[in-house]
Amino acid sequence: MTIRHQRGHLRCTKRKNGPSAWEFLWRENDASGKRLRRTAVIGTVEQYPTEDLALAAVNGLRVSINEVCNPQRRRTSIGATNQSRRLHDRGLKPP
Repeated sequence: MTIRHQRGHLRCTKRKNGPSAWEFLWRENDASGKRLRRTAVIGTVEQYPTEDLALAAVNGLRVSINEVCNPQRRRTSIGATNQSRRLHDRGLKPP
């Protein structure tokens, strides 16, 4: 099985009331294997005036999403070195 890393998508959406908000979108599989689209509001454009600031705020969320979406990687990365993690991602075994 290929390990998928989510980069996600950041967009600015207009709100009916109040300032526009930054939303982060990604996909994940449910228990039956069906792909679902997920959305999380990061903050308003007043909190993060530029896209770069909003992207910086998303980094922690992106890491946690990748851990949840890739439980096999999470199990193998406990106590593993960076080299063995990279080898595992390529489907290889460490020497």
